[in-house]
Amino acid sequence: MASVLLLLGALLREVRRESEGFLAFGRNHFGAFALLLLVVAPPAAAALQSLLLVLVVPALGRDPLHLLPQDRYRLLPLSRSLRIAFEVFARFLNPVVCATLVLVLLLGWSPVWLVPLLLLPPVFEGWIRRMRREKRRPSRIAVPGRFGPLYLQGLKSDLRNLDPYLGILLSVWALGYRIWGLGSIPGMGMGVSLLLVLCFGTQAQCLLGAESSGGALRSKLLPLRGWQWFLVRDVAWLTLLVPLVAPHDWRVGLGAAFVALTVGHGASLQSAPPKRSWHFLQGPSHAWAALQTIPMAAAGIAMHHYGLWLFLPIAVLWGVSLVWCGARLDAR
Repeated sequence: MASVLLLLGALLREVRRESEGFLAFGRNHFGAFALLLLVVAPPAAAALQSLLLVLVVPALGRDPLHLLPQDRYRLLPLSRSLRIAFEVFARFLNPVVCATLVLVLLLGWSPVWLVPLLLLPPVFEGWIRRMRREKRRPSRIAVPGRFGPLYLQGLKSDLRNLDPYLGILLSVWALGYRIWGLGSIPGMGMGVSLLLVLCFGTQAQCLLGAESSGGALRSKLLPLRGWQWFLVRDVAWLTLLVPLVAPHDWRVGLGAAFVALTVGHGASLQSAPPKRSWHFLQGPSHAWAALQTIPMAAAGIAMHHYGLWLFLPIAVLWGVSLVWCGARLDAR
């Protein structure tokens, strides 16, 4: 029984840490904007928060047992009945299940809603474990050149966060809205492009600052100048953003993206919360978020009204920040 209590305490601690990553969503640029918009324009905020729920609910709805080291869990001297009872009880520690249970009790919802939430997560986790046990084929994707592996590493690092998937949902939703002709909203292309850059804004501030200690050590050992490191990460960041902005107002996205990177170089040198896989990123501070978001929006709107010639001074400022922040990175 003592081993069960210790195991339960460890599981509760891991569930709390997992939930805290989403409760601190206000330090993400898009999350802070959605919370602010809830006060200013609740209908628009509800639409954005519905997109967030599409990503947050599956991420939080996973089987809590995946948070424990599986090899150690299988070696624990538990009887079959105790193991089954613990695994059943662990399902109810899922934050999504807990929230649904509260709604069932308070609002009188049907308990049928709990059935898929209890049965699907362990099936999904079992499928993931089987996929991981299979022999992995060597990757056929390779980028030639000296910076190719670092570029692919940046892409993989960015795709292990939920921020780009939020941008994909937003871009597909806006594109479908236009294709099916559900209505014409003045300035919708400009607004969607700015929101897409905002989705990736936190990543632009975590090009270096949110790396793990091992990743920071590897970056110091690479024979690269600081500006080269930032340049490769910028290209990887733009690779994910540009295809999403292109169907909308690409001029707005281009200007806002380079302003976001200009400020993001300096923010990336600051300390930030460590990255957690399949979570939303958190930036260094709200001050850096405001310093990035305001000029980013101003640059996008200005390029929409005055044309592409404004991109020249923006590109110059981006180059200056690339060299200056790269020099600071070299001095570390």
